Amino acid sequence: MNDALLLPKLRHHRWMGWTELPGRPLVELPGVPGVPRVGVGEDTPQRYMFAQDKDIAERSLAKLEAIALTNLARRPGAWTVKSKSGGVLGLGAKPTMIEFIDELACERILDVAFMQQAHALLKSPLIVAAVPVRGILWAVPAPTDVAVAGQFLSLVHAGFVNAPSNMEPISPVAFTLSEGRVVGIVQGSTGDTPTIDREHVEPARGFPWPVQPVDGDDHTDESSDADIDEDSRRLHMVGYVKHLRCVEYGCYIGEGESIPAAQIAELAGWVKRKTTPEGDPIAEVRVSFPDVSVARRAAPQIRPTGARIVYMGDDGEDVYLEA
Repeated sequence: MNDALLLPKLRHHRWMGWTELPGRPLVELPGVPGVPRVGVGEDTPQRYMFAQDKDIAERSLAKLEAIALTNLARRPGAWTVKSKSGGVLGLGAKPTMIEFIDELACERILDVAFMQQAHALLKSPLIVAAVPVRGILWAVPAPTDVAVAGQFLSLVHAGFVNAPSNMEPISPVAFTLSEGRVVGIVQGSTGDTPTIDREHVEPARGFPWPVQPVDGDDHTDESSDADIDEDSRRLHMVGYVKHLRCVEYGCYIGEGESIPAAQIAELAGWVKRKTTPEGDPIAEVRVSFPDVSVARRAAPQIRPTGARIVYMGDDGEDVYLEA
């Protein structure tokens, strides 16, 4: 990989690409849902291409991430004040919430120096930050009042759950930082603030998952949702998994939705093929779903094609949906 092009990228932990691509949790908290994963890839004018297992054969993911973070830190960027406390005639006003809006705003939570600037602006040794959707990073002083903490958690949760169609949902979790580094999360509920549990880690519109291109394909990872019609989000090519000799798709459909006939025909076409255009053998075509309920919803359309259906289990492992 070209070191000069490496940049980190955060995605929700249930993104289908994580089943085949190297990545790590933003913070190690086993059993806590909603924590996004961090990957590394080459950012070119045409597309962002995640590193694959073959790319970390000689250098670890940690080494590639260190290079990517150095590149990220070189990019210009500055916090803006979103809200502040009062003072006498505005004198002595103190920022109570700051934000950063940028293509790689979410990834800046990994930039220690940038997050140390947040500590300085908020005048707090312990801060709370959130990345509800792609392109937005929020930070506040660590609340000492339960009600204030609940307000921020509600704001983060709403931003994630109600992500508009042109923004990728990242995480409903609020993270605590000390000395510019993520050290934990804020968890709990007060009033209308939801507890961060399995029920609250999926956005209302589902996941219009961006996909990882197949080797040699010109499909871009970062296609804008604003340019994609609703139907095109239903079924996505993830790629060819060599060690499984498998062509994999990702899929999400909501209640009452169905996969367009043209996409079902495309899927059936792959099932009938014996090799990829590059000559790799195809032993199986499968469609991956974020959970069992969505898999069952789509099964009546998928099964007649001959493709296998898998979903992500509670432990993060793939589970085949049996008839």
